[in-house]
Amino acid sequence: MAVVHEFCTSGRIDTRHNSTFIALVPKRDSIETIKDCRPICLLTSVYKIISKVLATRLSLVMDKLISPMQCAYIQGRQIIDGTLIANDMVDSRITSGVPGLICKIDLEKAFDRLLSLFLLIELLLGTSLALESALKINTAKTRIIPIGDCQDLQAWAMELGCITDKLPFIYLGMPLGAKVNYKAIWDPILNKFYARLSHLSKISVSKGGKLTILKTIFSSLPLYYFSLFKASVSVINRLEKKMRNFLWGSSKTSHLVKWSLVLADKSRGGLGVLNLRKMNIALLAKWVWRFGMEKDQLWCRIIAEKHFSMSSYWLPGRVTNSSGISCWKIIVETSQLIKLNVAINIHSGSRVSFWFDKWSGDESLCTSFPELFRLAKDKYSSVAGHISNGSWAFDFKRRLLEDEVIKFAVYNSVYWNMIPAAIVWVIWVERNARTFEEKHIFKTDLDLIIEAKSLVTSWARAFGHQNVTVADNWDANFHQM
Repeated sequence: MAVVHEFCTSGRIDTRHNSTFIALVPKRDSIETIKDCRPICLLTSVYKIISKVLATRLSLVMDKLISPMQCAYIQGRQIIDGTLIANDMVDSRITSGVPGLICKIDLEKAFDRLLSLFLLIELLLGTSLALESALKINTAKTRIIPIGDCQDLQAWAMELGCITDKLPFIYLGMPLGAKVNYKAIWDPILNKFYARLSHLSKISVSKGGKLTILKTIFSSLPLYYFSLFKASVSVINRLEKKMRNFLWGSSKTSHLVKWSLVLADKSRGGLGVLNLRKMNIALLAKWVWRFGMEKDQLWCRIIAEKHFSMSSYWLPGRVTNSSGISCWKIIVETSQLIKLNVAINIHSGSRVSFWFDKWSGDESLCTSFPELFRLAKDKYSSVAGHISNGSWAFDFKRRLLEDEVIKFAVYNSVYWNMIPAAIVWVIWVERNARTFEEKHIFKTDLDLIIEAKSLVTSWARAFGHQNVTVADNWDANFHQM
């Protein structure tokens, strides 16, 4: 503790604690150059403790220090975000019909570590980038890939001293520029299955051991791909066939139990092996969940800007302009799964869409009242945007007709679904007043009923219906809730 305290006050480390030994570990059997070795630094424990203290303190502000373009190795960001962004960038360029170049540059830095940069540009700036950053381009692994009919492609390749490639290619371990329904993108996963099976088939393993291998190894092999691509039925069948044959011996051996029972949960008498299809859908649906939770992340801002996902704060809108490369179009198809299994809490109402989110009743208001939705001036407003001085406020393109008001305001209609929201509102306001205001005078149940009635009445009158009455059984309904 004294050494750490001394460093924090003086900013210096005793030279005895700062000693470092570098060892070279061979990467391959035959060593010809220094690049065939991997450096490992041997540090003292005090040095490591100080480094850990600095890293822990920096982690609190690292998100603000590192550019949002860096998708990995920062808390709250995932490396797969970069793959999603890159696929949608390529999809946008193909959809626009404007030719472009993808420049995948590998930059050499200390100890032969490679930094992979992805740039989608019309003019290649690789040379100036290397000069300004003092990094050397690794031309052996640098690629330029055309999108559309690009002129002087070979000239650009000669300028950088690299080679050309074509779509699709591998970026961050994922196929970039491939059609999402293209079966060939699953070849690396299938090859991994075959390679593992050929190795494990030579080892004598019990049924219990094979079951453990299925749960730990084979269920995790397609995890990365499942997070961005939707596997076809044929791909799932091929993977599960290999898993079945590995568990029971071969396709000719009789299987002891049905495969559906193997995939069933242990609480239901199954063996607890992951269902690949359900895992794939769940991982894609996680993007929809993140869409509502990570609004400030770069990937979410790009997706919202490209696909105009402004209809709902929590759920993305449908994708209509895609060339078939965008992974987001497949991801959006899982929105219904989130919509049916998630309940929205209004709270302040600032992050709940008034018309699109299902916050009152069994369906959204734009579905319940399509005519009124078409007349609304601001279709993307929040619930809080329709509340003014404790009352509902609406702004339509014209004054509502009598039959339109009746559809929305009469108590026998779906409008009654709004009464619980009015009751929750007045109770919520009273609860906050009792909690945070010292001199607040507590309201009785009768006061809350009158206030809720006034809220419902003012809502109806905001639509132009002046003769609004409340049902006689209002009080009974209030006490039942």
